[in-house]
Amino acid sequence: MRVAVVGAGLVGVATAHYFATRYTGLVTRLEVFEKSQHIAGEQSGHNSGVIHAGIGYAPGSFKGRLCVLGARHIYEFCESPAGQRVPVRRAGKYIVARNEAEAGRLAEIFTNAVANGVQGLELLDGVPLPSVRAVRSLYSPNTGVIDYPALARALVADAAERLGDRFTLRLGTEVPLRALEPDAETHPRWAVDARAWYQHWDWVFVCVGGSTLPTTQLRILPVKGQYFELRPDAIQRLGLSRCNIYPVPDKRYPFAGVHFTPSVDGRRVWVGPTATLAGWPPIQYPGFWRLVQQHWRFGLSQWWQENAPLALWRALRGMVPDLGPHDLERSFYGVRAQALTRDGTLLNDFHFERHRNVVHVRNAPSPAATSSMAIAEYLVEGALQGSMSETAS
Repeated sequence: MRVAVVGAGLVGVATAHYFATRYTGLVTRLEVFEKSQHIAGEQSGHNSGVIHAGIGYAPGSFKGRLCVLGARHIYEFCESPAGQRVPVRRAGKYIVARNEAEAGRLAEIFTNAVANGVQGLELLDGVPLPSVRAVRSLYSPNTGVIDYPALARALVADAAERLGDRFTLRLGTEVPLRALEPDAETHPRWAVDARAWYQHWDWVFVCVGGSTLPTTQLRILPVKGQYFELRPDAIQRLGLSRCNIYPVPDKRYPFAGVHFTPSVDGRRVWVGPTATLAGWPPIQYPGFWRLVQQHWRFGLSQWWQENAPLALWRALRGMVPDLGPHDLERSFYGVRAQALTRDGTLLNDFHFERHRNVVHVRNAPSPAATSSMAIAEYLVEGALQGSMSETAS
C-alpha cells in the first residue's frame, strides 16, 4: 500500500504515525510532504501548548469525541519509550465564572463534558487560587501542557524507525493541492503531471490547515492570535505558574477566550490569544460579509485588545484583580485556519471529506493538536474500512 500525506503538522504526522504502527506490514511506501522547512511550523507550533480534556464541545461532535480520545493517546504515547523525551505535564485547568450568569453556563459546560466522557471534573464554589476571582469554577485535572513541535518530531522519528527506508519526509516540497480537488479535471493546467502524481498513490491524505480551496462550499478564514506573556515578577506575585486559567467561553464563537497558560516547566505564563484576521480574507465569498455584518463588534473588540494592551488588561482583571497594567508584554502570534460557511457561520466542528482515494481535512482548528492522534485513527480507518463515505463532487 502506497500512502502520501500532505502536510507535516500534527494531524499529518499523526496520520503517518498511525499507518506506521497499525499497518506496518501493509505499507510499501509512506511519504510526508511539507512545503516549509519545518515540522509543525504553522498552526501546530503556534499555540499555547494546551492538551485539552474535551470540555466545551457539543456532545457527539467530532471535537467532543476525538479530543477526549486524542488526549488519552498523547499521554499514552508520552509514557512510551518513543515519546518519553517529549516535555509534558498534567497541569490542570480552572474555568472560572465571574458572575451568576456565567455560573449557569458553567453548569451546562460540565454536563456536556461529562457526556463527552471527560473524567475527573469538579464543580467548585469559588476557586482555590488566591489571585483569581470566581463565584464558581470547573476544575479539570487532566488538562495538560506540552511541547507540540517536540511531539510532532517524536511521532515522525517513531514512524521512520518502524518503517525504515519505506518512510520519507520531504520538507520544502509543495504539492499542487488543486489537482487533488474533486473537480481537478476542470483545471487542465494541473492535469497531466499533478493527476499522475496523486494517482500513483493508493491513498492521499491532505492534512493542510488552509487547504479548503474555492472548489468547495467552505472558505478558510485566516485568523491570528496575539499572545502576551506575564513578566517574571508577576508570575511569582500572582502564583499562576501551576495551572491553566480559562474564562467561561462565549458559545457564539469557536474560540476559548483569552486565558492564562503556564509552560511545561512553569517558568513562563502565556496570556491570550486574541482573534483577528491574518492576511487577506476571502472578500469575494458571501459568507465573509455576512460574518462581518453579524459579528463586527466582536472583531473590533479583538482588534482593540491586540493593539491596545490596556484594553486586554481591563478585560483580564475580571478574573485576576491584582493583575497590573505593566505585568503583560507581547509574545508570539498564534495561527488558526478557520472554515467559514456561505451563511457567515464559523464552522464549529472538524470537517473531513473523501473523494475517491483522496481524504481532505477541511476544518481542523483547536483542539486539533490535542485530537491529532484520534483524528488520524478516524481518517485512516474511515478510508480503509469504508466507513467514511465518498463525498459527492
